[in-house]
Amino acid sequence: MAKIQIKSGRRIRVDCEIKFNNKDLSRLFKFDTGAQNTCLSARDIGIRLTEEEFIKEYNPTFRFEGTGIDDSSSVIFYQIMVEDFSVEGEHLGVVPIYISFDKNYSKRLLGLDLLNLLNYSIDNDGRTLEISQTKMLAEHIDKNLPITTEEMVKMGLYDPVYDLDYLEPIFFCTPVVIHLFQFSCSPVHKLQLSL
Repeated sequence: MAKIQIKSGRRIRVDCEIKFNNKDLSRLFKFDTGAQNTCLSARDIGIRLTEEEFIKEYNPTFRFEGTGIDDSSSVIFYQIMVEDFSVEGEHLGVVPIYISFDKNYSKRLLGLDLLNLLNYSIDNDGRTLEISQTKMLAEHIDKNLPITTEEMVKMGLYDPVYDLDYLEPIFFCTPVVIHLFQFSCSPVHKLQLSL
């Protein structure tokens, strides 16, 4: 179990270790229970390709368009699988995160997709945050299994509901709604983000 002191202010920041393309990276993320997905910029994770080069080289299968609160700005995010992800030393293993090539996007958000793999509690009086692995996550790590979007569905983190008109999956996640549509092997999430 990790126990960290919360600094003054409204935002909680946590240290995350990421292994991607055999490189170890340390980044500070906003602990954000209002964000559905864990997101950061492509350059922040060391991807120096253009968006088009990335699509050609990595052939991402999931992407989503994040819409700002004002409904006028949007950012496209692509899913990548990282070789390892840890939050304040709590190991998550191989998990998906989302990156953006938008030059205006610079946030690092630790969202519910990964937070739901952890137990966490905030002591506002003591200004501390405690984080530990869920039993479900520990079992996956013991079996050395990656946690894909499909595994998250099996784990009950996403509740699949099917749109009967198009027979394409739609995932609803609480408390924020995500729609996941499949278009020629490229599903697209649509959700509200605070950009």
